[in-house]
Amino acid sequence: FGRNPDIVRLYPDYRAAEQEFYRRHLCRMDPWPEALVRSSDQMEGNQVYATMNGPTEFDVIGRLRTWDRTPDLGRIDVPTLITCGRYDEITPDCSEAIAEGIPDARVVVFEESAHVAHLEEAEAYAGTVEEFLESVEARAAA
Repeated sequence: FGRNPDIVRLYPDYRAAEQEFYRRHLCRMDPWPEALVRSSDQMEGNQVYATMNGPTEFDVIGRLRTWDRTPDLGRIDVPTLITCGRYDEITPDCSEAIAEGIPDARVVVFEESAHVAHLEEAEAYAGTVEEFLESVEARAAA
């Protein structure tokens, strides 16, 4: 996912730190699934990501730095499923904080996953989404 080639070139330890972060908080599978490899290949030098996030993975200094939609969460008026992994860069506490702002939200934490639970625990993830959708449909039919 190396976002900024200059940082990687100037600071060789940066790439190692970045890879360790990804191993712990993006995807714990080794090797990474092909879908994630393809996605990460597309991020190299991605101008949109650099504009929104900034030049490094570890401090958001781009446009997202001050972007906060928390006050608008209460406007979401449909059942909402929020998922995260136990080791996710979007922590379970953060996910719970989001859910607290949405009137009909549910949080599911995937215990063996980081950020890509849909890949790391694919069967459990699909089952969770299916169960959630069935519950939404059942409530709508009642």
